[in-house]
Amino acid sequence: MEVLNLPLVVSLFAVVGSCLGSFANMLIHRLPQEEEIIRTPSHCPKCNAQLKVPQLIPLFSYLWQRGKCHACRKQINPRYFWVELICASLFALIGGIYGATFLAAVLCLVALCLVILTAIDLEHMIIPDEIQVALGGLGLLHVWATGKPWLIAIVLAAVGFAFGLFLRWLMVVWKKREGLGWGDIKFLAVAGLYLDWSLLAPFCFFSGMMGIFTAGLASRTEEGHFAFGPALALALLMCVLFPVFIVSGFQQIIDFIVEFSVVTINK
Repeated sequence: MEVLNLPLVVSLFAVVGSCLGSFANMLIHRLPQEEEIIRTPSHCPKCNAQLKVPQLIPLFSYLWQRGKCHACRKQINPRYFWVELICASLFALIGGIYGATFLAAVLCLVALCLVILTAIDLEHMIIPDEIQVALGGLGLLHVWATGKPWLIAIVLAAVGFAFGLFLRWLMVVWKKREGLGWGDIKFLAVAGLYLDWSLLAPFCFFSGMMGIFTAGLASRTEEGHFAFGPALALALLMCVLFPVFIVSGFQQIIDFIVEFSVVTINK
């Protein structure tokens, strides 16, 4: 891809990302409610007023209406704007890194699914099976596009599932209650399709670190459960988009911990 074409590619990816971000918002609202997706027109979730073209322009409609429904004038959830902006930004980033390629298209759809997963898990503390299936299918395309051996992909998917079961069992033994949800366990299996052996430890490490962070911010159930899906989704996205950087950064962190431990012990 020529350098002169890069701004055009990035711009096109951003536009497509914002449009698909609007579609993502619809799925985020309807999937947990088990509402019909294809035939039902877009509408205000509060007054059910059908949205027309001026209200469907990604990003600009929200700003033009000052975050309020054109019919009932009630406040629109800011999540609609932020999801479109995040999708546009991620698509632009992927287009800038990978260009107009098949792999870039796959990664854009993966990012879209991960955004949907994150928003739904934060709001409802569930990971819909529809998103898991979509990520699984895209994972197979990712294996094919990157030339990763199919046997390794299958083995890592099995390792991810087994690791999730182990964490769930460990929480039951240690805390006498269920820990990792089945949605998270299935996601770990799906994540194995995207990773290789060098990314397995960094993925676990960064998802754990981000899980600790989100645990302090996200809402909890009466049993103390919180949404772990966003941490897993962000860690997977980082590993998929920047594999070399993630492996290198993880190695530097491990080297620092080892060096710090040696210095501390020798004091």
